[in-house]
Amino acid sequence: MPITPEDIVKKTGDLPTLPHVATKVMTLVSDPETSAKDLQEAIITDQGMTAQILKISNSAMFGLKREVKTLTHAIMILGFNTIRSIVLAAAGKKLYTKKGAPNTGFKEKLIWENSIGSALIARGLAEQFRGMDKEEAFIGGLMHNLGKTVLNAKLPQKYSEIMVASYNESRPIHLLEQDYLGFDHAELGYCIVKQWNLSESLAESIRHYLAPENAPQEHRVQTAIISLATHYCLDLGLGVGQATPMEEQELGEIPAILKIDLPRLLRWREIITEKMEKDRALINSF
Repeated sequence: MPITPEDIVKKTGDLPTLPHVATKVMTLVSDPETSAKDLQEAIITDQGMTAQILKISNSAMFGLKREVKTLTHAIMILGFNTIRSIVLAAAGKKLYTKKGAPNTGFKEKLIWENSIGSALIARGLAEQFRGMDKEEAFIGGLMHNLGKTVLNAKLPQKYSEIMVASYNESRPIHLLEQDYLGFDHAELGYCIVKQWNLSESLAESIRHYLAPENAPQEHRVQTAIISLATHYCLDLGLGVGQATPMEEQELGEIPAILKIDLPRLLRWREIITEKMEKDRALINSF
């Protein structure tokens, strides 16, 4: 009997877990009574996480004029929601790392590169649309590959075949996942995020980013933003698959949902390309 996303979610040990600090921060940020001191005390217990937050805070991603030297400074300058995004980005590196396994690393690097690239681009795109939560767009971009991470960890040989076939045949990886497995990473990612009790908008964006027109109406624009970010990653050659110029990609309903045309997409590409070069060190810090 073929395995399903629900089967993977139900099996003990088959799901990655968010590091304790990330889970604590998610809880604190959602509580209106939380103070900056509460947040600092939760994060500072993890020295590696603290160092990673300071590193990311000082990247070109935020364009701050002075160096962030302390966790307190980072929290006060950037705000709770942005700190939540940085904590999840730092935690994401652990989810995308396969420690102690021989002859691995390249697949994980490609998946991470695409994930952090999509997160950075989605965050920038969300700023162009009124009412969009740029930090949730960042998290959606970061987490849209969760299903790939689990498949790579639990079915390493088969997933290697899928990734190689995607590159050699220039076919979208989700189509090959459906051919080989009967489902794709987006559906599995949705199951994981639901298991983590993250927001409905985030879960639906991850589930439908491959076809945002299928997302519930209230989440459709955010889903399309995350989807568009992945297309820019393909344009820039970030992640799995051969780099493909935006004008040669099939964008489906994204332009209609976001009410944008190709000339604007190409103008945005110039800005995104320049910004991503500034953040290259962050992307490569796998």
